[in-house]
Amino acid sequence: MNQTRALPQVLQVLDDGLRLYRRNLPGFLLVSTAVLVVIALLVLLCTTIVRTQLGTGVGWTLMLIFLLLLVLYPLTLYTFAALSRAADAALNDRPITLAAALRIGPARGCGMIIFNLLFGFIASVFAGIMSVVVSCPMFYFSLLGGALLSTVSNIVGASAGVFIGVISQISTLWSLISFGGWLASIVYALQAFALEQRPWGSAAGRSVDLLTARFGRSLLMFMGAGAIFGTLSLSFIGTLIATLLLIQDRLNLTIPPFASDAVTIALVVGTLVVLLPPLSIWMAMFHRQVALEQDGDELARRVAAWHCTVTA
Repeated sequence: MNQTRALPQVLQVLDDGLRLYRRNLPGFLLVSTAVLVVIALLVLLCTTIVRTQLGTGVGWTLMLIFLLLLVLYPLTLYTFAALSRAADAALNDRPITLAAALRIGPARGCGMIIFNLLFGFIASVFAGIMSVVVSCPMFYFSLLGGALLSTVSNIVGASAGVFIGVISQISTLWSLISFGGWLASIVYALQAFALEQRPWGSAAGRSVDLLTARFGRSLLMFMGAGAIFGTLSLSFIGTLIATLLLIQDRLNLTIPPFASDAVTIALVVGTLVVLLPPLSIWMAMFHRQVALEQDGDELARRVAAWHCTVTA
């Protein structure tokens, strides 16, 4: 496949995914709400128990974070897998039903989680290296530039300050893209388990094969989808929470801790209910695209081998 076509293909998947999301909006919102509401209730329950029964010390807070990660990680993977199954149904012109989207067997779910833990560790190392390779030089360059220009005139110093600020923002944006790309790769690794009826070993091999077969395009897809998802999520959640705090400050309201936690969790979950489906849709569509290309190449090789055997 010509690598110069990678960017148009990625942009086409992103655009087609949003179109599919708009056409099947109620179905996707139903699936994401069904799982995320359960997650929200678990988070609120754990937070309330820690606040009222165990206290707010550092040790209990760390334990709460650990327990939440232990429970939320598999539930989050399950949410993405269910949304991917919903996307597959929509791509096949089938109605999106909650029962069909959530129908993932325990054995397949456990295998999916185990593989994703291994894949996620490798992907996190790769994303961390990408983030450090770009962010660290920018950080040190901004410090060096600030030190060198600290003794010059005020105009040059002000220009240098603006330049350093721009570099810092670029570094932050790159870190956000790296994290978003990591999350997108995690969702992509689920597709062989969620969409194809394969045993654990075959599904794991399928995920690795499809990732390495079009690695450049896959990396571009992960970073593009992750950047969109990360930017929108951060913007929406940050704006909603900032607005809530501003209203509370202006009206001089005293909100109990439980109510404050409930409102914050509701805002975050409400945002994710809307923003999570596109990421799963993009990864399901991209998985299908690469799988069709890979299977077509394999079929072509088999036909060529058969033709050589017949004509020999």
